[in-house]
Amino acid sequence: MTKCDKSHFYDADKYNGCPHCNKLESKSLDTPPAETADDFVYTVNQDAVSPASEPPSKNDGYMGSSAIDKTTGFFHQFNMDPVVGWLVCVKGFYFGQCFNLKAGRNFIGRSPNNDLALSQENSISRNKHAIVIYEPKNRVFTIQAGEGKGLVYVNKEHVVAHIEIKAYDRVELGDAEFIFIPFCGGNFSWDDIRLDI
Repeated sequence: MTKCDKSHFYDADKYNGCPHCNKLESKSLDTPPAETADDFVYTVNQDAVSPASEPPSKNDGYMGSSAIDKTTGFFHQFNMDPVVGWLVCVKGFYFGQCFNLKAGRNFIGRSPNNDLALSQENSISRNKHAIVIYEPKNRVFTIQAGEGKGLVYVNKEHVVAHIEIKAYDRVELGDAEFIFIPFCGGNFSWDDIRLDI
């Protein structure tokens, strides 16, 4: 497995570059291989994961168990934040692009230290223009204005305090506009998934 600059893991035998970043195509000129569950190997931390020929023991760090019995989130074992939804740009510099949302707080601004860094969108505040939150216990998405001077609108309504957002709500940040697409919610949550490893 190879790790790209954005911390995605991919099969270097099948791809010239990270297929998640959409930078390069498959090495094969034939039909590109379909991604399957086997394409995603969950051996991110080589020190914590047993070789593939040996089944993992209960003390290998899986499912919140570790040598010092420290409780850890399941997906943190794999150094990943699974996507819970997307903001898809329908107006502005990033037209047609989508931005992954993760569980918890997603800070949006121009600065690269934001979770959704929209550096080319000059009408958006540099730091924390808005915050989109996915609360996994109740499976609810909310949005609130951030610390920047810019305003936030959902379906043309000004956001003063945090409000719940639902599928296909339109989010305006400065001159840019996004459509919110949830992945997690009432029908699915990553907590429902247990990987067979």
